[in-house]
Amino acid sequence: MGTSWTPYGGVDGSPLPFENFQKVKSYGFELTLKYSKQFTNDLKFRSRLNMSRMKNEVINLGETEDVPDRIKREGRPLGAIFGYNALGLFNTQEEITAAYGENHPQVQPGDIHYEDINGDKMIDGNDQTYIANINLPTAVLGWMTDLEYKNWTFAMLWNAGIGGEQKVTGCISQPFIAGGQALEAHKDYWTPDNKDAAYPRIVLNSSWNYYNSDFWIYDMSYLRLKTVELGYNFDKALLGKTKFFDSARLVFSVTNLLTFSKYKEVDPENNTYGGDYSIFFYPQQIVYNFGVRVGF
Repeated sequence: MGTSWTPYGGVDGSPLPFENFQKVKSYGFELTLKYSKQFTNDLKFRSRLNMSRMKNEVINLGETEDVPDRIKREGRPLGAIFGYNALGLFNTQEEITAAYGENHPQVQPGDIHYEDINGDKMIDGNDQTYIANINLPTAVLGWMTDLEYKNWTFAMLWNAGIGGEQKVTGCISQPFIAGGQALEAHKDYWTPDNKDAAYPRIVLNSSWNYYNSDFWIYDMSYLRLKTVELGYNFDKALLGKTKFFDSARLVFSVTNLLTFSKYKEVDPENNTYGGDYSIFFYPQQIVYNFGVRVGF
């Protein structure tokens, strides 16, 4: 005859309930500067610069006191990324042996050299540390200006994000993953004749080079010419003679004309928190528009 029991207290193996006890301190500022001047009856100029700066810090996450400082989330930004420090790529077997002894026989020249923080010649959880923030920029800027001269108008809008970092993974970092293709950038991979490569050696059956590490952390700061517009307003005296229009304006504009960023493989303004996913989103396009606006 079997025996059954029902737990009334203590821990029964069920997951603990979620609690909203995390404390995060957020702080920053927003600044707007405006300038306008009418130089003559025919020449007017206006400009506006805005900037916002934001930082946050995890105050309490319920971490135990014995959590090592290198992986402690409290005191660091929300969404901090942890992993290994990358010291570059191994070029020789002698470098590998000096770093890890015989502990990682799968590692070959062209693979990433991870820092052995505790000095035991093993790469494991004891060597992980804080490596980056999430990809949100810590400062965002926008500058809008427009100029009027007689019947001509010119306007442009620049925006920028500073301080954003992003960990790229998947098909952005690993060529031919899951039978896929490679990027043009992947041609710069390690070989004995290309030791200053941007990417490790190409290997399809090893995860070593794709651990979380700052090797795959890129600065996603950017400066973008968001819009630029040139317009012409037809003279009202001329329009009065036509007896058809009260106003008419020719407009030529371009969107996303220029983008300056260190990293070229994905849109630096993406907010996917992982470069591999951003490739599946519709990319920013340069759009040219030409139109006529009329009023009756």
